[in-house]
Amino acid sequence: MKHLHLAESRLGLNLGGRYMREAAGPLDTGIYELEKQAEAAGWYTTSIETLASGNEKVSYTPGKALKAMVEEGIAVLGPSRAEMDRLIDLMGGLKTEHVEIIATLFAAWNDALLDGQSPDDDWIIREVREHWHVRKQRFAPADLHKWLGWMRQNDVVPLGHPPRTMQQTTMEL
Repeated sequence: MKHLHLAESRLGLNLGGRYMREAAGPLDTGIYELEKQAEAAGWYTTSIETLASGNEKVSYTPGKALKAMVEEGIAVLGPSRAEMDRLIDLMGGLKTEHVEIIATLFAAWNDALLDGQSPDDDWIIREVREHWHVRKQRFAPADLHKWLGWMRQNDVVPLGHPPRTMQQTTMEL
């Protein structure tokens, strides 16, 4: 999901995503239905393992029907394929939590650019910790500063392409 958001907001592809400011980063809940359809179509199979920590690890095994979808994905990416491959390779070895941090910082920063702002690092960090999701407060500002530096060093910075993220609304009773 984080890479789909990057494909749209970094590469400027229009994939129709509607990303919410959720606990794990930008999330389009339509991914759940897409995953069901993809597994039913034989693109991949999944297995779930419970780790010693109690967390679940989901593993995806490519299916026989995936090759045709890979070709279609390459066509959709067009000249952006090299950059998408670079982003996937760059973040492929990172912990899930680190990719979450990068995707969230990126999205908050990108939203500001879409609004015509030029935010500094302190603004981006406040936006993530105070205006995203309450679970983002677990990230220390120093850690978020470190990841913003990593993003600049590795050219994972937003360019102000849509879509913007949307705040989850809650009903107060």
